[in-house]
Amino acid sequence: GMLHALAGLRLSAVKIGMLGGEAVAAAVADWLEGLEEAPPVVLDPVLSASGGVPLVDSAGRALMLRRLVPAAALVTPNVLEAAALCPEAPAEAEALARALVARGAGAAVVTGGHGPGDPVDVLFDGVTVTRYRRARGPEGHGTGCRFASGCAAGLARGHTPAEAVRESGEAVARALAGPRRGAARLLTLP
Repeated sequence: GMLHALAGLRLSAVKIGMLGGEAVAAAVADWLEGLEEAPPVVLDPVLSASGGVPLVDSAGRALMLRRLVPAAALVTPNVLEAAALCPEAPAEAEALARALVARGAGAAVVTGGHGPGDPVDVLFDGVTVTRYRRARGPEGHGTGCRFASGCAAGLARGHTPAEAVRESGEAVARALAGPRRGAARLLTLP
């Protein structure tokens, strides 16, 4: 229903977040495949809640890998999500980014906010590996969602994945360090 309401619009980018299960993932994949002109797709594969509760069942994860990862211009998992999607790869950011591109993604950035020390996001665009180091700021709920949305906005403006990742990472870092920290500040960014 909601996807069909977008039928008349010219989309500059699509960001896919939490899907839940196989049926929703299949509906999104069907909708994408039915578009006459596919815009750049950013896939933020949200697999579990902050507390570790699974949000996507194994069938949904398999469908995401089979149909949505190959449709994505950019996939934006954290290390834990990337490792769950690519268990055959070493659980290290660069190897996981490369594994997602090998599975069909145009590019993959594995975010490092879940590890110790200052976060490093690792992008592989099919040719080049780029590392983006940030100072660790206060944790903010929804930072991954905001980051992926910022990446989609960058791709919509015609930026490369590398430019979109850099700009979005900087914007999220500024928001988290600003006077109004956390999710409320993230939601009010232009």
